[in-house]
Amino acid sequence: MAEKKRFTESEWAKIFAEFNTRGVDYGLPASRVDSYVVASWNLRQFGTIAKNDRSDRTRDIEAFRFIASVITHFDLVAIQEVKDDLASLRQLHKLLPEYDLVVSDTTGNEERLAFLYRIGKIRRTALAADVDIPMDEVQLTLRANWKAFRDALDEYGRNKTANPKYNERVRLPLPLGFDRAPHCVSFAAGSLAAPVRFVAFNAHSYY
Repeated sequence: MAEKKRFTESEWAKIFAEFNTRGVDYGLPASRVDSYVVASWNLRQFGTIAKNDRSDRTRDIEAFRFIASVITHFDLVAIQEVKDDLASLRQLHKLLPEYDLVVSDTTGNEERLAFLYRIGKIRRTALAADVDIPMDEVQLTLRANWKAFRDALDEYGRNKTANPKYNERVRLPLPLGFDRAPHCVSFAAGSLAAPVRFVAFNAHSYY
C-alpha cells in the first residue's frame, strides 16, 4: 500500500493562515452572541490516533487542530462515524476546553454518535437516548407486507446461489430498523429564566 501523504509543517502553517483570515470565504459562519450556529459533520473513521507517519487511516495532531478550529465556528456540532475507540474524540475534546461532550453507545458498524456543545451558550438537559423502531411496529409491517418481504428474500437467495461471492444487501421493500441507530439529546439555550429548549437528533444516514 502506498504511503499516505501528509502536509508538512510549512504547508499546515499556510492552511491555518488562509483559514484564519478567510474562513467566511470557505463557507464558515461567524459565531455571534445573539445567535446559535449548529453543524453536522461526518469525521470519517474517527477513532485510532496516528502512531507514526505511515498510518493510512489515522490523523496527525495538526489535523486535529484543524478540525478543532472549524468546530469553534459553531455552538453545537453533531459528529458521525466516531469509532468504538474514543481516542480521537478525546484528543479533539482536549483541544476544545470551552466545549462539553455527549457520546452515544456503540451502534452499527461499531460506530458512535457525538455532540460537542459550547459551554455558556448551550446547556444539556435530561434526555439522552438512542432512537429505534418499536418491535410491535416491526411485526405489524412484516404481517402486512409478508409477501413482498418473502419475495425479497427469495431474490437474494437466487442471487447468492448463482454467485457465491454475491455481497449485496437484501433489498427489503420497507425499512424495519436502523443500521446505525440515531441518537437524540435535549438541550437548552438562552437565559435560565426563559430558555429555548430543543432536542437534537444525530443520524448517520445512507443517501
